[in-house]
Amino acid sequence: MEAVEARMLTITRGEFESFIRAFGRPAERDGLPDPSGPPKPEQAEALARACRQFGIELDPRRSDYDPLAGGSGGAALG
Repeated sequence: MEAVEARMLTITRGEFESFIRAFGRPAERDGLPDPSGPPKPEQAEALARACRQFGIELDPRRSDYDPLAGGSGGAALG
């Protein structure tokens, strides 16, 4: 399937919107960012810190999770 644009509705609970605003960053340009490989240790720690702040638990058993391959992910809302 190909599409020029897509829309998505995400329904969350609690502080997830605040987490996205705190951890996200503005897009540098239109389109997807270039692939950058696995996160650097300081990036992973920043994510873990933000998750703890907003009550999101990272599941260490899912360290092999590939978001491009689909699936349920390696995080759960606490």
